[in-house]
Amino acid sequence: MSVITFLISGLNLPHCWINDESNTEPAHAFVIQWHNDLFQQVPEFSCIRKLQQDAQRGLHFKSTQAIKDKIEHIAKIEGF
Repeated sequence: MSVITFLISGLNLPHCWINDESNTEPAHAFVIQWHNDLFQQVPEFSCIRKLQQDAQRGLHFKSTQAIKDKIEHIAKIEGF
């Protein structure tokens, strides 16, 4: 069974991920980056701004196949 991990790391937060030696499946990663000011001007994005602020220390979520599928879909969108 694949391990699905969803992480958000803040700007300039050092990070390095290493597979456990017992994991025999290949690791895959999707990286989504955006300009730090992207969500600053729109009041409706206040929750995203809070998430971005909290991510300065790093955030880890238990993930599901549904989240993985959505991220893979985003990665396939032309121009994204």
